[in-house]
Amino acid sequence: MPNQKRLEDRYADEVLTDNSKIKSYPQCVDCLFRGVEINKKWIADGDRASCRIFSPPAMKPMEFYHGIAKCEFYEKE
Repeated sequence: MPNQKRLEDRYADEVLTDNSKIKSYPQCVDCLFRGVEINKKWIADGDRASCRIFSPPAMKPMEFYHGIAKCEFYEKE
């Protein structure tokens, strides 16, 4: 183990991404169906892979995540 680099040294040159800044599912932000229940708690932020239309374990298509496809079920709240 004395020859192994520390975690800080191994990743010292890496550029970390703040994933909270990524705009995922942009069309879902104000959609009527954006909410989903997780662990008996209702979450309605639209920044999830599931919603009322795509209920867990189903997931929204990745094209929705990137904002390159429109959801046919979208209704503005």
